[in-house]
Amino acid sequence: SGFGRGDVTLAGIVGLMTGYVGWVGPIVATYAAFLLGGAWAGGRVLLRRAGRRDAVPFGPWLLAGAAVALVVDVPPLF
Repeated sequence: SGFGRGDVTLAGIVGLMTGYVGWVGPIVATYAAFLLGGAWAGGRVLLRRAGRRDAVPFGPWLLAGAAVALVVDVPPLF
């Protein structure tokens, strides 16, 4: 009742795409997706446009997180 098959498939594709540029890319993409999606959902709850139990489509936020990871130049940690 959480991630659908499409979200899992898209997460794998995003991981491969962002992992091609560096090993930090998938980590940044994942964090960015959760932060952006969480901020959007929290804003909807605060504005009373949605309830706490409403579903949030995660696919668009995975793509937004991938875009953030590919645009932001993250230096390697080691």
